[in-house]
Amino acid sequence: MSDRTELEALIRTQIEEPAGHRILAMVSSGIMDRSDADLFSTSAERYKAAVLAEYDTFDPRVRDELRKSLLADYQHEIDRLIGEISARSAVFSSKTTPLGESEQAEPALSPTTEFPSRSGQNTSVVSSLLGALRRYFPPKNPRPPQ
Repeated sequence: MSDRTELEALIRTQIEEPAGHRILAMVSSGIMDRSDADLFSTSAERYKAAVLAEYDTFDPRVRDELRKSLLADYQHEIDRLIGEISARSAVFSSKTTPLGESEQAEPALSPTTEFPSRSGQNTSVVSSLLGALRRYFPPKNPRPPQ
């Protein structure tokens, strides 16, 4: 089994499947609707694709450590996405008019939605992960500045 295949299997079994069960439970309980679940899936897939693309550029000697870091970061991001979507859903479901009719919801999050980073700057989900990866594990063939 190749390193990448092993990483994909770990992501699937340790992160995606448990997250999928959490999402289904949240949809079933009404905390999240189907469009939120679809948004989560799209965001998670883009995040995973960026992680795997970045993984391929790293020196094989640091991949074990990178794999651990990627799994931890991916799990953190999945938890954050679920929290963000469920919090947003809770806010929308609590907005009602005096007649009890729901107000029109704001646009949903997109995979490129920007979020505040620890440094206070806005950053997209993918660029946030890639920035963290580059800090801890510089690519073996750095790109020249443009």
